[in-house]
Amino acid sequence: MSTLKTTNIQHPSAGSPNLVLAADGGVTGGGLDLITTEAFSVAVSSVSVNGCFTSDYTNYSIVIEQTNGSTGTSSFRYRASGSDASTSNYNRQSLWGDGSSASAVNPALESQGYYTVNGHTGLAFVKIDIHGPNLAAPTMSISSGRTLHPSVEITGTYHNLSTAYDGITIFPNVGTFTGTMRIYGYKD
Repeated sequence: MSTLKTTNIQHPSAGSPNLVLAADGGVTGGGLDLITTEAFSVAVSSVSVNGCFTSDYTNYSIVIEQTNGSTGTSSFRYRASGSDASTSNYNRQSLWGDGSSASAVNPALESQGYYTVNGHTGLAFVKIDIHGPNLAAPTMSISSGRTLHPSVEITGTYHNLSTAYDGITIFPNVGTFTGTMRIYGYKD
C-alpha cells in the first residue's frame, strides 16, 4: 500500500476547479525499480545478466521485447556466480492459444524454463514475474507473452532446488534473436 502524506490541501479560488497540494514527504512503498536494461540489437544466441538478483528485493519483473530469427520457443536459466543452472530441475505448466485452438503442456523436469509463445518468428512481447530467485529456496515464476501472430502463452515455472541465484540467461531454443530486456525489482 502506498502512502501520500500531505500537510495542506487548498482550493485557490471559488472559480477555479483545481486543487493545490502542498506535500510534506513523498510516496512510500510499492512500485518497481529499474535494475538494468540489456539491449541486443545484433542477433545473438543468448543474453546473460549477472548480479541482478540481490537481497534488496524478493520479487522481480522482467520485460522482454524480442524478435526471433527462427521458428521456436525461448527459454531462461537462473545463474549463480556466472554459471547457468542447467540441470533438469525446471518444472513447467504452459497454456497457449494460437488462432482458434488452445493447448496445454506439463512435461517432465527440464533443463530450462520456457517463456515465449510457442513456435513463431518475428516480434514477441513477454513479461516474467519471479518470486525469490535470490533466496536459498525453490524459485517460482509466471510468464505471459504475445506475438504479432495471433498467439498468447502463459507459463508457470517451478525450479525445485533450494539455491540462491543472482542472475539469469535468456535464449531462443533455435537460432538467434534481437531485442531488449529490462529487469525490475518490486519494492516491498
